Amino acid sequence: MHKILHTFKLIATVIFIVVACIACDHKLNTTKSTIEQQAGAIDLSLPLMLKVDDASAINIADKLWQKSQQHLNITHAKAVDLQEAIKKLLATPDKESLTLAQQQWRLTMVAYQQLSPLLYLENKNLGHKEIDNIKTEHRKSEHIKDSGEKNAPQENTNSFMGINQWRKKIAAWPIQPGYLDSFGPHIHSGIVNDITLSIDSYTLRSQHLMTNSEEATLGLYAIEYLLFGDKEYKNKKNTNFKRFLKVAELPKPLAQAGLTINELPNNRRRALIELQTRLLVNDIHTLIGLHQTNGALSIAFKKLPTLKKLYAFQLSVNNSLQNSLKLFSYYDEGLTSEKENTTSITDNIESDAKTADEKKINIKKTDTQDTFTKRFIKNRNLAFKNNLKTIKSIYINDNAVQEATEKPAQKTINASTLSMALLSTKDKNIVIELLEGIEKEVAKKDYKIEKVKFKIKTISAILSI
Repeated sequence: MHKILHTFKLIATVIFIVVACIACDHKLNTTKSTIEQQAGAIDLSLPLMLKVDDASAINIADKLWQKSQQHLNITHAKAVDLQEAIKKLLATPDKESLTLAQQQWRLTMVAYQQLSPLLYLENKNLGHKEIDNIKTEHRKSEHIKDSGEKNAPQENTNSFMGINQWRKKIAAWPIQPGYLDSFGPHIHSGIVNDITLSIDSYTLRSQHLMTNSEEATLGLYAIEYLLFGDKEYKNKKNTNFKRFLKVAELPKPLAQAGLTINELPNNRRRALIELQTRLLVNDIHTLIGLHQTNGALSIAFKKLPTLKKLYAFQLSVNNSLQNSLKLFSYYDEGLTSEKENTTSITDNIESDAKTADEKKINIKKTDTQDTFTKRFIKNRNLAFKNNLKTIKSIYINDNAVQEATEKPAQKTINASTLSMALLSTKDKNIVIELLEGIEKEVAKKDYKIEKVKFKIKTISAILSI
């Protein structure tokens, strides 16, 4: 009898725990389930239709194209400023010139990220004739001055109007730091240290994304690594600007080994970052020309029906959001705080047989990698916030939001935006709510990545219709 009672109590306890866990899990996922139901309630069989009159739709499409032109111009201006800052750094390498160049890089990156959601246009549901014509026009219009560049390999892309290749030239990401320069314990890695590769336009274009999507030699994020490196720049003893000091005299042992003055890492690094910034400015300038009134991109865009123009921009925003999802998974989903990115390599040491000196070396390596990760987190969080800023402006009219805030009873926001043209009132309100929720979440110091990722996925599900 005693055994029966004991068994009964044990079973009852297990059942209680299971029920409690289910209840707890249900409570935690209530909001998630509600939003999933809202997104899932969308009828995917419905054809895509304009929700506004033709005049309003044309006005929205034209404003979006103008917005992309404005952001392109701003990005170009910031890139020119970055180029000037790099010139000053190379002319007088010191702590001040390095800090100025790093600050200017961030301003350029912010400008590009505000442009980015408008640069993911796809050829989905577009006629092949328009795509073939634009590729031909694009090849005719690309005439960059740098010697040897005309013969550089062209990327085969199916992106709408060839924009994908420009985006990859301007801001290819993620990158492999060791493909460019020394990284952590790999002090002889990268193009900077590979004297078999000449530093010229043709070589950089040829090596860019040559065998892997992370093998970047061009663009903002390749420049970022050369400019910031993998060291901690807040240290008062920092002397990392010395990496950009020009070596004017070749040490005798190196001369005897057959090296030339231009093959020294410092001089190659100087040549590389100067060329990268010059090509960045050129690429953005060429893209601006393609966007202008008589440019190939502008001409092809104008030929599209209004609905397809708007849908292309919606796909662009959606693709930009999908790219942001990759961002949040890149470093083991550790973008919430610096503390979460300080895992120690010494934890992986299998035995205590390691000497004290070996342990110190491992710790030093860890500090270097953690610092790179922390800087990555800081810059990418800044990138996402500015990316989101443009997406909000595309779907939310600021004046209308202000009015709705002052008069809470007005739930529906009527504004000349992409959401007004393509989304139902219910879907529009869900997207607006989610965008504002993401903005509030990432404003927190230790925001929850899973919350942000879920909201992005839900918006993407709506915009992919």
